[in-house]
Amino acid sequence: MRRRILTGLSLAAGVLFALWLDHFVPGVIAWLFGALAGGLVAWELARMGEFRELGLGRALAGGLLATAVASALLAYRLALEPPAAGSAGLLDDYALLVGAALAGALLGGLFRAPPDTQPGAPLRPALLQAVWAFPPLFALALYDLVFGVWALGALIVLSKIGDNFGYFVGRSIGRSHPFSTISPNKTTAGCVASLGGGIATGLAFAALGGLPAGRYGLLGAALFGGLVNLGAQAGDLIESVVKRRAGVKDSSGLVGASGGVLDVVDSLLVAVPVGLAVWPWLFPALD
Repeated sequence: MRRRILTGLSLAAGVLFALWLDHFVPGVIAWLFGALAGGLVAWELARMGEFRELGLGRALAGGLLATAVASALLAYRLALEPPAAGSAGLLDDYALLVGAALAGALLGGLFRAPPDTQPGAPLRPALLQAVWAFPPLFALALYDLVFGVWALGALIVLSKIGDNFGYFVGRSIGRSHPFSTISPNKTTAGCVASLGGGIATGLAFAALGGLPAGRYGLLGAALFGGLVNLGAQAGDLIESVVKRRAGVKDSSGLVGASGGVLDVVDSLLVAVPVGLAVWPWLFPALD
Protein backbone atom coordinates (compact mmCIF):
# COMPACT_ATOMS: atom_id res chain seq x y z
CA MET A 1 0.00 0.00 0.00
CA ARG A 2 2.75 2.45 0.96
CA ARG A 3 4.72 1.75 -2.21
CA ARG A 4 1.58 2.22 -4.30
CA ILE A 5 0.87 5.61 -2.69
CA LEU A 6 4.46 6.80 -3.11
CA THR A 7 4.49 5.71 -6.74
CA GLY A 8 1.20 7.49 -7.36
CA LEU A 9 2.43 10.71 -5.75
CA SER A 10 5.62 10.61 -7.82
CA LEU A 11 3.66 10.14 -11.04
CA ALA A 12 1.28 12.96 -10.07
CA ALA A 13 4.22 15.29 -9.45
CA GLY A 14 5.65 14.43 -12.85
CA VAL A 15 2.33 15.13 -14.57
CA LEU A 16 2.00 18.50 -12.83
CA PHE A 17 5.52 19.47 -13.89
CA ALA A 18 4.77 18.44 -17.48
CA LEU A 19 1.56 20.49 -17.50
CA TRP A 20 3.50 23.50 -16.20
CA LEU A 21 6.03 23.11 -19.03
CA ASP A 22 3.15 22.86 -21.47
CA HIS A 23 2.36 26.55 -20.89
CA PHE A 24 5.58 27.43 -22.71
CA VAL A 25 5.30 25.00 -25.62
CA PRO A 26 1.62 24.05 -26.07
CA GLY A 27 1.12 20.64 -27.61
CA VAL A 28 4.81 19.71 -27.65
CA ILE A 29 5.00 18.24 -24.15
CA ALA A 30 1.78 16.29 -24.70
CA TRP A 31 3.11 14.91 -28.00
CA LEU A 32 6.40 13.92 -26.39
CA PHE A 33 4.47 12.17 -23.62
CA GLY A 34 2.46 10.29 -26.23
CA ALA A 35 5.64 9.24 -28.04
CA LEU A 36 7.40 8.10 -24.85
CA ALA A 37 4.39 6.33 -23.35
CA GLY A 38 3.45 4.83 -26.72
CA GLY A 39 6.93 3.48 -27.27
CA LEU A 40 7.04 1.88 -23.84
CA VAL A 41 3.54 0.44 -24.26
CA ALA A 42 4.56 -1.06 -27.62
CA TRP A 43 7.62 -2.61 -25.98
CA GLU A 44 5.50 -4.04 -23.15
CA LEU A 45 2.86 -5.48 -25.47
CA ALA A 46 5.47 -7.12 -27.69
CA ARG A 47 7.11 -8.79 -24.66
CA MET A 48 4.01 -9.48 -22.57
CA GLY A 49 3.71 -13.14 -21.63
CA GLU A 50 2.39 -15.28 -24.47
CA PHE A 51 2.45 -12.30 -26.86
CA ARG A 52 6.24 -12.61 -26.95
CA GLU A 53 5.98 -15.70 -29.15
CA LEU A 54 3.72 -13.97 -31.68
CA GLY A 55 6.34 -11.49 -32.86
CA LEU A 56 4.20 -8.36 -32.57
CA GLY A 57 7.13 -5.97 -32.34
CA ARG A 58 7.44 -4.78 -35.94
CA ALA A 59 3.68 -4.36 -36.43
CA LEU A 60 3.40 -2.36 -33.21
CA ALA A 61 6.45 -0.28 -34.11
CA GLY A 62 4.91 0.49 -37.50
CA GLY A 63 1.63 1.52 -35.90
CA LEU A 64 3.42 3.70 -33.37
CA LEU A 65 5.57 5.45 -35.98
CA ALA A 66 2.66 6.11 -38.34
CA THR A 67 0.50 7.51 -35.53
CA ALA A 68 3.35 9.69 -34.29
CA VAL A 69 3.92 11.20 -37.75
CA ALA A 70 0.20 11.73 -38.40
CA SER A 71 -0.33 13.37 -35.01
CA ALA A 72 2.69 15.66 -35.50
CA LEU A 73 1.32 16.84 -38.85
CA LEU A 74 -2.15 17.40 -37.40
CA ALA A 75 -0.72 19.23 -34.39
CA TYR A 76 1.37 21.45 -36.68
CA ARG A 77 -1.74 22.34 -38.66
CA LEU A 78 -3.68 23.16 -35.49
CA ALA A 79 -0.81 25.28 -34.16
CA LEU A 80 -0.70 27.32 -37.37
CA GLU A 81 -4.45 27.62 -37.88
CA PRO A 82 -6.53 26.97 -34.75
CA PRO A 83 -10.00 25.82 -35.84
CA ALA A 84 -12.54 28.63 -35.82
CA ALA A 85 -15.19 26.28 -34.48
CA GLY A 86 -13.11 25.00 -31.58
CA SER A 87 -13.62 21.25 -31.48
CA ALA A 88 -15.25 20.90 -34.90
CA GLY A 89 -13.32 18.35 -36.90
CA LEU A 90 -11.31 17.01 -33.97
CA LEU A 91 -13.11 13.68 -34.10
CA ASP A 92 -12.19 13.53 -37.79
CA ASP A 93 -8.57 14.06 -36.78
CA TYR A 94 -8.89 11.22 -34.28
CA ALA A 95 -10.25 8.98 -37.02
CA LEU A 96 -7.17 9.86 -39.09
CA LEU A 97 -4.95 8.75 -36.19
CA VAL A 98 -6.82 5.45 -36.02
CA GLY A 99 -6.33 4.99 -39.75
CA ALA A 100 -2.63 5.78 -39.44
CA ALA A 101 -2.23 3.26 -36.62
CA LEU A 102 -3.96 0.58 -38.70
CA ALA A 103 -1.95 1.30 -41.83
CA GLY A 104 1.36 1.46 -39.98
CA ALA A 105 0.73 -1.76 -38.06
CA LEU A 106 -0.36 -3.53 -41.24
CA LEU A 107 2.73 -2.40 -43.13
CA GLY A 108 5.07 -3.24 -40.25
CA GLY A 109 3.49 -6.64 -39.73
CA LEU A 110 4.02 -7.66 -43.34
CA PHE A 111 7.81 -7.62 -43.01
CA ARG A 112 8.12 -10.67 -40.82
CA ALA A 113 6.08 -13.49 -39.33
CA PRO A 114 7.68 -16.12 -37.11
CA PRO A 115 7.94 -19.40 -39.06
CA ASP A 116 6.16 -21.41 -36.37
CA THR A 117 2.96 -19.31 -36.51
CA GLN A 118 0.06 -19.25 -38.96
CA PRO A 119 0.23 -16.52 -41.64
CA GLY A 120 -1.37 -13.36 -40.31
CA ALA A 121 -1.60 -14.67 -36.74
CA PRO A 122 0.75 -12.03 -35.27
CA LEU A 123 -0.95 -9.28 -37.24
CA ARG A 124 -4.49 -9.56 -35.91
CA PRO A 125 -3.70 -8.80 -32.25
CA ALA A 126 -1.17 -6.17 -33.28
CA LEU A 127 -3.76 -4.28 -35.34
CA LEU A 128 -6.24 -4.27 -32.45
CA GLN A 129 -3.61 -3.22 -29.92
CA ALA A 130 -2.24 -0.45 -32.15
CA VAL A 131 -5.70 1.08 -32.69
CA TRP A 132 -6.52 0.77 -28.99
CA ALA A 133 -3.27 2.11 -27.55
CA PHE A 134 -1.62 4.67 -29.85
CA PRO A 135 -4.28 7.15 -31.12
CA PRO A 136 -5.48 8.16 -27.60
CA LEU A 137 -1.96 8.88 -26.37
CA PHE A 138 -1.08 11.10 -29.33
CA ALA A 139 -4.54 12.70 -29.35
CA LEU A 140 -3.60 14.37 -26.05
CA ALA A 141 -1.52 16.87 -28.06
CA LEU A 142 -4.51 17.74 -30.27
CA TYR A 143 -6.74 18.03 -27.21
CA ASP A 144 -4.20 20.39 -25.65
CA LEU A 145 -3.94 22.64 -28.71
CA VAL A 146 -7.71 22.96 -29.16
CA PHE A 147 -9.02 23.10 -25.60
CA GLY A 148 -6.00 24.31 -23.61
CA VAL A 149 -3.82 23.03 -20.80
CA TRP A 150 -6.54 23.32 -18.13
CA ALA A 151 -8.83 21.09 -20.16
CA LEU A 152 -5.95 18.66 -20.76
CA GLY A 153 -5.20 18.55 -17.04
CA ALA A 154 -8.87 17.98 -16.25
CA LEU A 155 -9.05 15.09 -18.69
CA ILE A 156 -5.95 13.41 -17.24
CA VAL A 157 -7.05 13.86 -13.64
CA LEU A 158 -10.60 12.68 -14.34
CA SER A 159 -9.31 9.61 -16.12
CA LYS A 160 -7.12 8.62 -13.14
CA ILE A 161 -8.84 9.91 -10.00
CA GLY A 162 -11.49 7.19 -10.11
CA ASP A 163 -8.79 4.52 -9.74
CA ASN A 164 -8.04 5.78 -6.25
CA PHE A 165 -11.67 6.00 -5.16
CA GLY A 166 -12.35 2.55 -6.56
CA TYR A 167 -9.23 1.00 -5.05
CA PHE A 168 -9.68 2.20 -1.49
CA VAL A 169 -13.47 1.81 -1.33
CA GLY A 170 -13.28 -1.59 -3.01
CA ARG A 171 -10.70 -2.80 -0.49
CA SER A 172 -12.78 -1.50 2.41
CA ILE A 173 -16.35 -2.53 1.65
CA GLY A 174 -16.29 -4.29 -1.72
CA ARG A 175 -17.96 -7.69 -1.68
CA SER A 176 -19.44 -8.49 -5.08
CA HIS A 177 -17.19 -8.88 -8.12
CA PRO A 178 -19.11 -8.08 -11.33
CA PHE A 179 -16.17 -8.81 -13.63
CA SER A 180 -14.72 -11.84 -11.89
CA THR A 181 -13.64 -13.56 -15.11
CA ILE A 182 -11.85 -10.43 -16.40
CA SER A 183 -10.71 -8.45 -13.37
CA PRO A 184 -11.27 -10.48 -10.17
CA ASN A 185 -10.25 -7.65 -7.81
CA LYS A 186 -12.73 -5.11 -9.19
CA THR A 187 -15.84 -4.76 -7.01
CA THR A 188 -19.26 -3.22 -7.52
CA ALA A 189 -18.67 -0.83 -4.61
CA GLY A 190 -15.35 0.21 -6.12
CA CYS A 191 -16.91 0.86 -9.54
CA VAL A 192 -19.67 3.00 -8.01
CA ALA A 193 -17.15 4.89 -5.85
CA SER A 194 -14.98 5.48 -8.91
CA LEU A 195 -17.92 6.96 -10.80
CA GLY A 196 -18.87 9.13 -7.83
CA GLY A 197 -15.30 10.34 -7.54
CA GLY A 198 -15.24 11.25 -11.22
CA ILE A 199 -18.47 13.25 -10.92
CA ALA A 200 -17.27 15.04 -7.79
CA THR A 201 -13.93 15.86 -9.40
CA GLY A 202 -15.68 17.25 -12.48
CA LEU A 203 -17.67 19.57 -10.22
CA ALA A 204 -14.48 20.58 -8.41
CA PHE A 205 -12.78 21.48 -11.69
CA ALA A 206 -15.79 23.58 -12.69
CA ALA A 207 -15.65 25.44 -9.37
CA LEU A 208 -11.94 26.14 -9.89
CA GLY A 209 -12.43 27.31 -13.46
CA GLY A 210 -10.78 24.27 -14.99
CA LEU A 211 -13.92 23.42 -16.94
CA PRO A 212 -15.89 26.10 -18.80
CA ALA A 213 -19.46 27.11 -18.10
CA GLY A 214 -21.13 25.18 -20.84
CA ARG A 215 -24.64 24.48 -21.98
CA TYR A 216 -25.68 22.74 -18.76
CA GLY A 217 -23.64 24.58 -16.10
CA LEU A 218 -22.53 22.42 -13.18
CA LEU A 219 -24.57 19.53 -14.54
CA GLY A 220 -22.37 19.58 -17.63
CA ALA A 221 -19.24 19.36 -15.49
CA ALA A 222 -20.73 16.46 -13.53
CA LEU A 223 -21.68 14.70 -16.76
CA PHE A 224 -18.20 15.23 -18.20
CA GLY A 225 -16.58 13.83 -15.07
CA GLY A 226 -18.91 10.84 -15.01
CA LEU A 227 -18.62 10.00 -18.71
CA VAL A 228 -14.83 10.29 -18.71
CA ASN A 229 -14.75 8.07 -15.63
CA LEU A 230 -16.86 5.42 -17.35
CA GLY A 231 -14.44 5.55 -20.26
CA ALA A 232 -11.54 5.18 -17.84
CA GLN A 233 -13.14 2.13 -16.21
CA ALA A 234 -13.75 0.62 -19.65
CA GLY A 235 -10.08 1.17 -20.52
CA ASP A 236 -9.04 -0.61 -17.34
CA LEU A 237 -11.27 -3.58 -18.14
CA ILE A 238 -9.97 -3.81 -21.71
CA GLU A 239 -6.41 -3.88 -20.39
CA SER A 240 -7.41 -6.66 -17.99
CA VAL A 241 -8.66 -8.69 -20.98
CA VAL A 242 -5.36 -8.07 -22.81
CA LYS A 243 -3.28 -9.11 -19.81
CA ARG A 244 -5.42 -12.21 -19.21
CA ARG A 245 -4.89 -13.31 -22.81
CA ALA A 246 -1.17 -12.74 -22.41
CA GLY A 247 -1.19 -14.62 -19.11
CA VAL A 248 0.38 -11.88 -16.98
CA LYS A 249 -0.62 -9.87 -13.91
CA ASP A 250 1.14 -6.61 -14.85
CA SER A 251 2.21 -5.29 -18.24
CA SER A 252 5.79 -4.99 -16.89
CA GLY A 253 7.64 -3.78 -13.80
CA LEU A 254 8.74 -0.42 -15.21
CA VAL A 255 6.65 1.64 -12.76
CA GLY A 256 7.36 -0.36 -9.63
CA ALA A 257 4.32 -0.98 -7.45
CA SER A 258 1.99 0.30 -10.18
CA GLY A 259 3.17 -2.34 -12.67
CA GLY A 260 3.98 -1.17 -16.16
CA VAL A 261 3.36 1.88 -18.30
CA LEU A 262 0.26 0.27 -19.82
CA ASP A 263 -1.09 -0.29 -16.30
CA VAL A 264 -0.77 3.46 -15.70
CA VAL A 265 -2.16 4.81 -18.98
CA ASP A 266 -4.87 2.18 -19.56
CA SER A 267 -7.65 4.48 -18.31
CA LEU A 268 -6.66 7.13 -20.87
CA LEU A 269 -7.10 4.77 -23.79
CA VAL A 270 -10.89 5.01 -23.76
CA ALA A 271 -11.28 8.19 -21.69
CA VAL A 272 -9.54 10.34 -24.33
CA PRO A 273 -11.87 9.51 -27.23
CA VAL A 274 -14.84 9.83 -24.86
CA GLY A 275 -13.60 13.27 -23.83
CA LEU A 276 -13.16 14.30 -27.46
CA ALA A 277 -16.69 13.16 -28.27
CA VAL A 278 -18.59 14.76 -25.38
CA TRP A 279 -16.70 18.05 -24.94
CA PRO A 280 -18.36 19.91 -27.88
CA TRP A 281 -21.76 18.67 -26.75
CA LEU A 282 -21.34 19.76 -23.12
CA PHE A 283 -19.17 22.86 -23.58
CA PRO A 284 -20.19 24.45 -26.89
CA ALA A 285 -18.98 27.84 -25.57
CA LEU A 286 -15.53 26.89 -26.90
CA ASP A 287 -16.88 26.23 -30.36
